[in-house]
Amino acid sequence: MRDPLSDVVSLLAPYAPEIKLAEASGPFQVQRARLDRLFYCLAVTGEVLVSVNDAPPIQLNESDFILIPEAQKAAISSVQPTTSSFFDKPQQIGPGRVWIGENGADISTRMIIGHCSFKCQDKDMLLSLLPSSMVLRGKEQITAITSLTSLTSLIKEEVLAPKPAGEVITDYLLRILLINAFRSAHLSNELPSLIRGLADKCVAKALRAIHDQPAYPWSGESLAAEAGMSRSAFFSRFKDTVGMTPLSYLLQWRMAKAKSLLKEGREPVISIALEVGYNSSSSFSSAFLRHQGVSPSAFRGQLVENN
Repeated sequence: MRDPLSDVVSLLAPYAPEIKLAEASGPFQVQRARLDRLFYCLAVTGEVLVSVNDAPPIQLNESDFILIPEAQKAAISSVQPTTSSFFDKPQQIGPGRVWIGENGADISTRMIIGHCSFKCQDKDMLLSLLPSSMVLRGKEQITAITSLTSLTSLIKEEVLAPKPAGEVITDYLLRILLINAFRSAHLSNELPSLIRGLADKCVAKALRAIHDQPAYPWSGESLAAEAGMSRSAFFSRFKDTVGMTPLSYLLQWRMAKAKSLLKEGREPVISIALEVGYNSSSSFSSAFLRHQGVSPSAFRGQLVENN
């Protein structure tokens, strides 16, 4: 059966990564605004405070990892308070390397900082299925952190020393990085999300059934049967873990797939309709119009105009 998390990350299609090794000394604070991107930070050595989207700062100790799927602003500072309200300007000291703080001072902190964008036309809907933030503590999840460290190192190598097919390799590495990060984080996230749903054996059966056969005429009863639960108990658990009803999730996923297929621009509308669970172009067009505000043909036309 299909893996829902892999499906979501594949549709998001991360691209154009920027990744840096930042070395810092003494008290420091830096800030990036107007990011509108996925952001992550891995503390290699030392300790650092990370605040994203003006949220209270989170302390990362050595080998800790933080990932925010949609960051508008990110601030990173030393645990030791600064004596100034001004933000430091990182100095470029080599390809993919920056220095923060007093020149010539001893290194107190090393961090790998990265961010990337998404090609997906419906990223807001897909991102709403994922945790709004996640933190992995290296001492608690050594295997996961080791894997993430290896992936960030590989991405950094591809970004800094481009080779033939490097963009394709980087895109795949980014997807693997996100999947590894999210599947390692379900125990530390209490808010409803796709990750929490997949951690529930019963709900996960229904999620995988939807992704395996999105065109099947699923009903609340048939999805509850996949989960091996009564309809009422299933609906309650699904909403508690995923954050929406099973039928709302089914509609959201069908529309996300439809947008991806329309973007590819090859299949006729009727073929896309059948692939996402509608038996006619008219029924699909009506559902798409209600969801998106434009018809499938108009949506495809907008994509052509914007490219």
